[in-house]
Amino acid sequence: MKHGYEHIEKGENPGVTEDFFRRLQVPYDSSREEAWDMLEQRMGNVPVKRISDFRKRLLIAGIAAMIILLAGIFSIIRFYTTTVICPRGTHLSHMLPDGSVVDLNADSEISYRPYWWSFSRDIEFTGEGFFKVEKGRKFRVISEKATTEVLGTSFNIFSRENEYKVTCFTGNVRVASCSSASIVLATNQSASVTNSGEIIMSGESGINENISWINNMFSFRSRPLTVVLDEIGRQYDVKITIKAAVDLLYTGYFTKNRPVEETLTLVCTPFGLTFARISENHYEISRN
Repeated sequence: MKHGYEHIEKGENPGVTEDFFRRLQVPYDSSREEAWDMLEQRMGNVPVKRISDFRKRLLIAGIAAMIILLAGIFSIIRFYTTTVICPRGTHLSHMLPDGSVVDLNADSEISYRPYWWSFSRDIEFTGEGFFKVEKGRKFRVISEKATTEVLGTSFNIFSRENEYKVTCFTGNVRVASCSSASIVLATNQSASVTNSGEIIMSGESGINENISWINNMFSFRSRPLTVVLDEIGRQYDVKITIKAAVDLLYTGYFTKNRPVEETLTLVCTPFGLTFARISENHYEISRN
């Protein structure tokens, strides 16, 4: 029996089409069962290499695209960082993703990864801040000289230049220096980290003085006068240049509610020092 298939439109590869229909021809005198068996057998031998290769390439491309997409999403979740900067002359309060709160003193900064917070409560920190931490997995505050770890507590950290001090107000905190020394502080205890990594612990009766800055009051006990003048410059956002030897210790306090010139008079006069206004935000300290 001769079958005509000239009516089939031939595309880019007519030989493949013609070969396909030739495979469907069966002897005229075959029974229906024999014909079906032949067709099923021959259909199983139809070339599908091109279709299979295309599907494989499509599947591989889809998998690759999905991997790239997931990698991008993971990178955002894992490494996206939020940075909070408290400028000189201001204070601010910032709530973290778990409801923990950090109050930042002037010229302080924190950085953390909000989308990764459920897996790691780590904060990079510099300056001074008071932390009120919600209970949960380990909470770490990482600074250049040391790391402070807690589960749920409140504490103050002072981390500027060569000085690092932690004061625990509630609960317990663990302080670890970069030299691998560590100590656990209980309520009303403080620890300072030296330049060599040694940790010095102390109990303090006037512990609340360490967070008086939250109420714009700044207390000092036998502190270098240069540290006090630095704090004045930080709180009022002014530049203070010292033109005299001031190897002196200061005990007292100042409040930011006063104008900067009143504060400078209060601090300088007992030491026989005076100040001059060089420009709008620049003062120079010298001896009388």
